[in-house]
Amino acid sequence: MNALRRPPTATRLSRRLRRRLTLWMLAGALSWPAVHAQTLPAYVDLRADQTPIRNQGGRRTCITFAAIAALEAAYKRAGYGGVDLSEQFTNHLGKTFWLHPYWADIAARGPAGAESQVGAFGGGGGVGYLALLSNGLRVPSEATMPYFSREYTADDFSAFVHPWYDPYWLTQRNQSDFNLDPAFLPLGALKASRYYTPVGYKTIDARSAAAIEAALASKHEVVWDFAVANLGTSDDPVWRSCRTGQAACPSDSHAMVLVGYDRRSANPREHYFIAKNSWGDSGVPGSNGFTYISYDYLQYGIAAAHVDGVKTPATWPELAFVGRWNLDFDGFKGLLDIYHLPGLSKAPWAYYGVYDTDRRLGTYYDASGQAFRVNGSVSGSNITFYIDGANPNAKWDQLGGRRFSYSMVKTPWGEVMAGTHRDPGGQIVGGYARKQGFLSSGTPAPRPLRAASYMGADWAASFNNITGKFRFTSVDVLASTITTTVLAGTFAQGTVVMPARAYVTNADPYAIGMSVPALGYSITGRFHNWEPGVVSGHASSATSYTGFVMYRQ
Repeated sequence: MNALRRPPTATRLSRRLRRRLTLWMLAGALSWPAVHAQTLPAYVDLRADQTPIRNQGGRRTCITFAAIAALEAAYKRAGYGGVDLSEQFTNHLGKTFWLHPYWADIAARGPAGAESQVGAFGGGGGVGYLALLSNGLRVPSEATMPYFSREYTADDFSAFVHPWYDPYWLTQRNQSDFNLDPAFLPLGALKASRYYTPVGYKTIDARSAAAIEAALASKHEVVWDFAVANLGTSDDPVWRSCRTGQAACPSDSHAMVLVGYDRRSANPREHYFIAKNSWGDSGVPGSNGFTYISYDYLQYGIAAAHVDGVKTPATWPELAFVGRWNLDFDGFKGLLDIYHLPGLSKAPWAYYGVYDTDRRLGTYYDASGQAFRVNGSVSGSNITFYIDGANPNAKWDQLGGRRFSYSMVKTPWGEVMAGTHRDPGGQIVGGYARKQGFLSSGTPAPRPLRAASYMGADWAASFNNITGKFRFTSVDVLASTITTTVLAGTFAQGTVVMPARAYVTNADPYAIGMSVPALGYSITGRFHNWEPGVVSGHASSATSYTGFVMYRQ
């Protein structure tokens, strides 16, 4: 690619930002003052602190490349070396987690209507992504979710016969079919060992040379959203402003990272900013692949900001809940799509003047396909969510209906969470969810259900990366009481067999407790009313609290 020409698929910011630029131009806001901050050095060059120049290819993802480039530089300066973070993840999750800020639109679309965006498409602003990254979004390494360098087509995913503006994408499930597909959002990216994020960010005047110089002089790269005028040429590699009378100028929009400036020359025309672009090596001699932008080009600035420190890379256990789950509660089965983590809309909503509490998790689809909005909270490996049959299009901040309390099971059976839910009437019922399809419904336990129904069969069980088989063979008469029948048995892990106990509530035999003293675990579960032999609930020890599930073999 000749980097002194615009690539054939130039990156665009959102139409909203382009409209804002048009209003500025009509208001005469783009007159350029000759501003020089005499107290600042005449030359600042942060190129040595940058990670390698990337290439966004044919996609409109400059905004994520700009935000990630600034974050990578901040980590490099903080002593973490040349980290390579995933632009693919940032774009995909930025769109997946988006919640449309105007509730009236969502209410009009109904519970099945779209409220997020499609992770394949670009658009937005680099500063907006800094805001997301500073308010909950985190990013793993490039290796966990490598960049896809061209626009998606129907060859990649059949629904992309529909362009981004097609009404097809106004249905939430159509969006989630792509956004939550493990082929495009791999499980490894949701369970990485490290995620990176800024401490915060600071916005500055996108058209102020003094403000941008001050940030660069203090060793803060500047993410810069702007309208595109003329690019550099082989005769003059510096990007320069529109010529008098030049038609259709500026004509596009873009985002880059400003990494330095040079105004040492006595000739102001030779002053320029140094920018890290995402179109690959610029080809400008002596630039090390970077791009030069004239000072008067700042008149096209739309938004600017810089990273304000970085956090120590850490795990993000809540992210593992994102995805499409096969939900089985008490034998009732459907799909639970978790495409949002509560609180992540705070920053983008504030931009639109929306200050509601964000409790959204996703949407549940019952066996008939009817949609219900899902709200709740996530903390570590535990999730609480609500499905309200009386309010299927629950607003983001509403909690009502069935209250589910699940925890990750940590099992070789795939991605599983399990626990119980409380119906509005107070009844407590067991359930689980699995990303890779439903577990076995188990062989039938003798009915009517009583303590003896749990005896005489193996129960395949899993909790906290422990998998084995319970088998209860006798009633412990001495330990049993009027209210509880105690069963004696074993828990086998391969060839290791340990004593186990079960405690069945006589008045409600669907409630069962189990213990494995050798492992230090206590289990509470509920037998599913509408399945032959499934029990789910929670397992706890002195150091952990996880989901639990077992089925009769």
